[in-house]
Amino acid sequence: MNFAKFGSDPHCATLSRLIESSDDCQIVYHADDVRKDLSDTATNAVLVGFIADEAELRSLIRHLTEFRKPIVLSHPANLSLLTHYEIEHAAENLRVPIVPVWPDCDQPAIDTLISMADPTNQSDAKGIGTIEQARIARFSNQTDYESLLRQFACDMATIRPLVGDLNSVGGMSLNPTGKMGVPTNVQMTGPRGILVHWSVEPQQRDAGTTISINGTNGVAKLTIADGQYTLETRLTGTPARTESWDQAAIEQSMLDGLRKKLTPTAATAATVSRPRWDDATRSLELAEALEKSLRKKRLVHLNYEGRGEVNAFKGTMASLGCALLCGGMLLMIVTAVLSRVAEVQQWGGISSALSVIPYLLLAALVIFLLVQLLRFVIPVKNGDG
Repeated sequence: MNFAKFGSDPHCATLSRLIESSDDCQIVYHADDVRKDLSDTATNAVLVGFIADEAELRSLIRHLTEFRKPIVLSHPANLSLLTHYEIEHAAENLRVPIVPVWPDCDQPAIDTLISMADPTNQSDAKGIGTIEQARIARFSNQTDYESLLRQFACDMATIRPLVGDLNSVGGMSLNPTGKMGVPTNVQMTGPRGILVHWSVEPQQRDAGTTISINGTNGVAKLTIADGQYTLETRLTGTPARTESWDQAAIEQSMLDGLRKKLTPTAATAATVSRPRWDDATRSLELAEALEKSLRKKRLVHLNYEGRGEVNAFKGTMASLGCALLCGGMLLMIVTAVLSRVAEVQQWGGISSALSVIPYLLLAALVIFLLVQLLRFVIPVKNGDG
């Protein structure tokens, strides 16, 4: 499989190295000119890394979708939420597979952790029960604000299958500018009542990233250090057990996951299988909320609104219905007053004309009700409610 590559970030660089080292994949085009015509090249897919300029990324995606080739997007490709909405919209309407990926989305250790929280596993010794708390602790000396925010977005996309949507975000940082720095602590909750804690602290010797999940049936702790993934589980009534994956196994899993997403069957199902666009966009909504929380030094609540044609139709009809009811009531009051004046003044013509208005209003209400039937001819897409 041949790739064209645009943009760059650490995860994109790792994927590029894995592609170049494999026997059946290679990068045949490193982009210098984003307007290059890829239709005549031996390119099967496109890899897009982080591009800071929103307009440049939008223009690039619009250009690439013309060639109808799968696009692998290193998430987040940009910190603009609106840009990602536009890319998601393009993927749905143009039927071009645009697959968001991030460092931990194809890791066997993460998949094992997610399976332990699966309700179908709770009847045996593998399940940790109902999740009560999740904690991600990272250590870094990175001072680049964008890199820290991108890491937060990646982590939120990773744990979303475990904790669901989070709609309350509170962040604390010692950075006097009101932006994320080291250290930063973030507390989040959602409708499921799970407390989620994310933190980044100064790098310590021999300290690795940890993802801890506390459930009613035990605790699972994943440690990531020096390319090694170690999952330790302590479940009620069973001995503690440990599973490990070395860097070679992790990298092979990443490459296999990339191949799987780009096969014809996987590409058509990219928007409904994990990782989904919902994971990517929700993580950026949390990142945006965290920015606001740090800047305003208060708790921020999110109100998730449905996306897609069905939800847009529902919103439009709700607004139109309210306007029709309020306007109809006002029109009837004005009509009643004018009819009374016309009757007193003996304006027969005006009185006759005003008597037609209630019937016109009734016709408008009937037409509005019939328009609701259009809901059933709109195709349901992922993200519609």
